[in-house]
Amino acid sequence: MPTREHEAPLLLLREHPELVAELLRDLLGVAVPAHTEARIEQADFTQVFPAAFRADLVMTLRQGGRPVMGIVGEIQRGEDPDKRASWPLYNAALHAQLRCQIVLVVLAETEAIARWARKPIETVQVGSPFTPLVIGPSDIPVVTSEDQARATLELAILSALVHGKTQRGLEVGRSAARATVSLALPEPRRTLYLDLVLSALHAGDRAILEFEMDLTGYKFKSETYKRLMAEDIAEATEKGIEKGQATGQAKAVVAVLEARQIQVPDDARDRILACSDLAVLERWVRRAVTVASVDELFRDA
Repeated sequence: MPTREHEAPLLLLREHPELVAELLRDLLGVAVPAHTEARIEQADFTQVFPAAFRADLVMTLRQGGRPVMGIVGEIQRGEDPDKRASWPLYNAALHAQLRCQIVLVVLAETEAIARWARKPIETVQVGSPFTPLVIGPSDIPVVTSEDQARATLELAILSALVHGKTQRGLEVGRSAARATVSLALPEPRRTLYLDLVLSALHAGDRAILEFEMDLTGYKFKSETYKRLMAEDIAEATEKGIEKGQATGQAKAVVAVLEARQIQVPDDARDRILACSDLAVLERWVRRAVTVASVDELFRDA
């Protein structure tokens, strides 16, 4: 299940897809063609490839209704070899459909992930490596001016999402939040943007900003963000239940071994208690009843 941290930038980009073109032009120096519309498209490529390939975001820039550039956007929060195998497929599928320029751009959560994502993919075509375009945290401006935030609001919101938990998080969040409430934005865009900014800050900075803006005790209001919060809570609850089950199973393994007077060295005890894989723990519980040593317990583990 995608996390709230993964979905937050996508909510912003889907609300204002023109921001993607602006990032390509202003941060990466891409020659973006003249266009009159930036349109979100279907991100599912299963109609082209047999396996389930789904990009985070697919959009087109259109001039007079005709696509002049296709853009595949990916939010990357970790190193994933499967993603690097999929990225060229996304571009190929979109090119086959649109027959125009195609760009894949990756928004990386950290500089380390950005360096990983920028590596050319050499195996797709010998002599013609596929190189993703990547935007790392250092590429996103730190927007602390309220005037600048009002002039480039969506960039200011993105700045808060990227830099909100840094030392300048309060400054970035303040400029983005104040710009959001000062502009005559339509609903539900206004509430979504405010939700995104406040959720991006550390708890202490958020409390300060809420006090400054008379928002103390602010509750998330946009339906989309409330849904993501509910999904986060459900996922955390499920993980908590699984962790409790794993802890109980691990303690049962140790208890059975000790009841049978089988020596359990500290390193083995630590390994058993640290295991969170319920299938492995269930196998160990059954084995603990018959094994003659801890080494036998870990056989084929």
